[in-house]
Amino acid sequence: MEKDIFYKFFEGTASDQETEDLLAYVEASPENKKRFVDERLIYDAALFSAPSHSTHARLVIIIRRVAAIAAMVALVVGITLGVEHLFASHNPLLQTVSTPLAQQSMVTLPDSSRVWLNSMSSLSYASDYGSGNRDVYLKGEAYFEVEKNRKLPFIVHTASDDGRVIRFCCARVVHADKIQAKQKG
Repeated sequence: MEKDIFYKFFEGTASDQETEDLLAYVEASPENKKRFVDERLIYDAALFSAPSHSTHARLVIIIRRVAAIAAMVALVVGITLGVEHLFASHNPLLQTVSTPLAQQSMVTLPDSSRVWLNSMSSLSYASDYGSGNRDVYLKGEAYFEVEKNRKLPFIVHTASDDGRVIRFCCARVVHADKIQAKQKG
């Protein structure tokens, strides 16, 4: 097989018959495949070392490589954002209510439990409160009217302990470190 047919094929100017003959030649033996690859490497090297008349061919190759790299980067970014979104949806946000000095505030939790916060107190709970947990985090002083739910205990976390289960209707928390609970009625 003559070299000029290889180069016509690489440039895209080979006739249908020349293309067919070349492909048959390449498939005929491993040595022919090796020669084809070798000729392609020589052709590519010539493109990059040739004078400016082949600038267009070099530009096309560079654009294809840049496009391939951009596609890979876009794929990696897409996968990263997808995974981040998946894990972010499993990390609920913490909702916090704070009461300023010399004021009180009442908070109704998603399960209809009510909490009255005293001055300079804060209550935090997860945005998925009530769907798997009823944990609250208290700093300061609060009075609770807790809705009954035997499947999900109401847990108050304070700075001094890991949480106390409140199984009563009402409780008063003094200074967030001593929980006093009394059953209503």
